[in-house]
Amino acid sequence: MVFYEFLPEEKIFLEIRSIKISSLESKWSWLYKNPCLADDYFIIVILPYYIIKSNLTFEELNALGFNAFRNALKRGRSRGHFEFTFSQLRKKHYNKKKSYFFERFGIEFTKALFNFANYNLCERLKNFISKKVIRDNKKKFKLLFHLFGEIKCEKCESNVIDLPIIDIHHKKNKNYTLSDYYSGKCHLKDFDNSNLSQLCKNHHSIEQVKIPKIFSNIIFKKDLFEMNPEQVDRFLDNELKKFENSYTFNNYIESNYLSKKKEVPKKIFSKFKYQIKKWIKKRFIFKLLFNSKCISCGNDYLTTLDLHHIDTELKSEEGSFWQGISSLNIKEIVQKIIEEKCVSLCSNCHYYLHSSFHLVCDKVLKSFYDEDQLKLIKKKAETKFEDILNSLKKFEYPTKLIEDSKFSLELPFDNYNRWRLYLLIVYYYIKFFRREYMICQRFIKISGFSYSYFYNSLSKSLIERGYLKIVKMDNLHQRHMDHKFDRAYLTEKGNKEVIKIITKYHNYSEKVKERVYQSLIIQSLI
Repeated sequence: MVFYEFLPEEKIFLEIRSIKISSLESKWSWLYKNPCLADDYFIIVILPYYIIKSNLTFEELNALGFNAFRNALKRGRSRGHFEFTFSQLRKKHYNKKKSYFFERFGIEFTKALFNFANYNLCERLKNFISKKVIRDNKKKFKLLFHLFGEIKCEKCESNVIDLPIIDIHHKKNKNYTLSDYYSGKCHLKDFDNSNLSQLCKNHHSIEQVKIPKIFSNIIFKKDLFEMNPEQVDRFLDNELKKFENSYTFNNYIESNYLSKKKEVPKKIFSKFKYQIKKWIKKRFIFKLLFNSKCISCGNDYLTTLDLHHIDTELKSEEGSFWQGISSLNIKEIVQKIIEEKCVSLCSNCHYYLHSSFHLVCDKVLKSFYDEDQLKLIKKKAETKFEDILNSLKKFEYPTKLIEDSKFSLELPFDNYNRWRLYLLIVYYYIKFFRREYMICQRFIKISGFSYSYFYNSLSKSLIERGYLKIVKMDNLHQRHMDHKFDRAYLTEKGNKEVIKIITKYHNYSEKVKERVYQSLIIQSLI
């Protein structure tokens, strides 16, 4: 008789794979005999939980009952059955979406599987999350009270009701963090009070984020959004030249690189420029969509503002959503925000919304306050939570403003759009010789590009977009020069894209044409 315990979702998996529980020698014997089934187990049993809650911790997986699978994988590796780990399985399948289940298992089974996972996440994790929130907040209260004698942000009115959003800020060197304290890596006595201050999430982010502070005269310039992309680009170049020899620059280099014995990046000003443009994009987009404010409390300091998904099922990026989309152009970012139903919340409101503190604050603080005080704190905490929820329900995107917005940072041939320049160069080269193709060897010789740059950067970027195809020609006499007679053709899609670029960026296109023709005429004379 078999006494092994199986989770309901494990029974579903074994049933799909036609494995009879009664015939198993041990709970994981099927895994050791057929290691290839580990992928299917992960997909059917565990992956739905990751799709619903992308930031699952190992503690939460354990609470869900999946620690046994992780241990089985460790045993399997030690016995030589296979070499993969749980983390490798996760990395392999993490990017699969719900649509993958629809295609593979059908709509009905997928719906049943995800409803089951949703229910289990609520039921199995409820106690675990509640205990963790209570434990961590109790520890935080003890630590803050021990260090400062009260719970209060030094720069605003956030107090014990806002306990989840109170942080420890290190004035100089960072030794131990709250996470270290929660996990037991350090104790109360390890914290140096003279190096610490008490700040809410908003004021902590203002202290920590450096680029908006250093370049505030650029990012928050009043008439910036009246400039076109070229004017913004020139303005950034001029301001960065002034910055190069300033005390602020030398101080930044000293504190961020030299003091930490790191090499100063060769292209540090390109790095600054890229980061500044991201902040300008954030400033414009949050102004356009959210009037530069947290939609709940009205906080208007840019570094404190986050994007919050009203519907978490629409979330496409792991981790910070803004970091994932900030390299796109402004129109694409706005489209993404609206598609995924995101709103602007400050760090305080955003963290409070996810903290569940309003549910357990009386249990956290019962050792420190009397019953009447606890009732008052709980009521205020619940009110605060409800206010944030209500602001999410009331919010509507300003459709008219979005349609009328024209500001852009997109240069036609910047690093992000370098392929446009490559496409025009190839187009004008082919047009100059009045052919349907160009011979790659001749193009490389005339243009001055190296073989590796042409094949690894230029042609690759166009081939990936479907604008160019390269046909390798047989060269029996000179096999050591494989690329000599390769022919590059613009596809139909490529020709259509060229017309769009020439129409949209006529002046730029004419300059590129002039330079290409000029170099070709000089080469023909030589």
